[in-house]
Amino acid sequence: MSELTDDVYGSYNFWLTLDGVHDDTEGVTAGFSAISGGGIKLDKREVTVGNSPQREYEPGPAEFENITLSRGLTSNMNLVNWLQEFVDGTGKKADGAIIQLDNDGGSELRRWDFYGAFPVSWAGVELSGDGSAVHMEKFELAVGSLKFG
Repeated sequence: MSELTDDVYGSYNFWLTLDGVHDDTEGVTAGFSAISGGGIKLDKREVTVGNSPQREYEPGPAEFENITLSRGLTSNMNLVNWLQEFVDGTGKKADGAIIQLDNDGGSELRRWDFYGAFPVSWAGVELSGDGSAVHMEKFELAVGSLKFG
């Protein structure tokens, strides 16, 4: 696993796996220091039950929020290359997982599996020569569904 950690300029606490979007780093696509989004919202549908004047509700289909991943700039180009495939019209959706690591970064604490993901945005880095800033990049993924593992 040293090849994966050697190319990261800073620490991270989360791994991202995407089927078919990785090098030979045990299936890990990239490491991240922050992840947001990924929530689930159930639609609320009003139903009529007989002649009842009361409103009744049932859950509707689930809607899955986009997942935003942030990390320090690395030499790992897996996600950027995958995004470029979509820009070129050849990209394929992928299933994957977000894996939360323990403080030592060696053991899986929790995972979120997602399906039918594709990149919807990349926020590039703001480069400056002040020498103290960590260059960050953000990726946003749309997902078709999400399962807590």
